[in-house]
Amino acid sequence: MPSRHSKMIKWLFRFIFAIFFGILILGASGCATTVAVVDVATSTTIYAGKTVVNTIDAITPDIVNRDDEKDDSDS
Repeated sequence: MPSRHSKMIKWLFRFIFAIFFGILILGASGCATTVAVVDVATSTTIYAGKTVVNTIDAITPDIVNRDDEKDDSDS
């Protein structure tokens, strides 16, 4: 017959396990969310930079392509 003390230990073990498991799940989902946000921010920054370079190239192609024209005229 289990004693009152052993029932309390089982309850405490289950409680600690539940708290640990909850923290683990919340921590993992927070990490995944952080990675997703950083990925989106990085992609947005890269495409914004490409858009700026393409816009400048369309307006004034001599600024972006200056080195290419010098190499072509030398040969």
